[in-house]
Amino acid sequence: MAKKATAKKATAKKVAVKGLLRPVVPIRISAEGKVLDPSVTVRVGQDVIWVAQNVGGPWTITFVVSPFSQSVYTVPRGGIAGTTGGAIKRGTYPYTVRDEIGRITDEAEVVVE
Repeated sequence: MAKKATAKKATAKKVAVKGLLRPVVPIRISAEGKVLDPSVTVRVGQDVIWVAQNVGGPWTITFVVSPFSQSVYTVPRGGIAGTTGGAIKRGTYPYTVRDEIGRITDEAEVVVE
């Protein structure tokens, strides 16, 4: 019986380590709407989160062609918004950041490897 318990622990450790291989990549947006990480690189299957710094926002992130499941993400004032399901396809994907009245405050890109 001791061998079965050991095998279960080893499996649990492998799952925990596997989960660390693709951490979420943060992208910070200043209170003025400027992207502090203008080009981030992620791997296929990896997600990003946009973080509104210093109670900035709300911000609307818009991709013309998105590597993620959606093309538009809304970051609440002082909050975060993120992708789910990870990046789907390799390539370089530019996006815009807009303020609450729709004015473009910055442009940036996500590179998927």
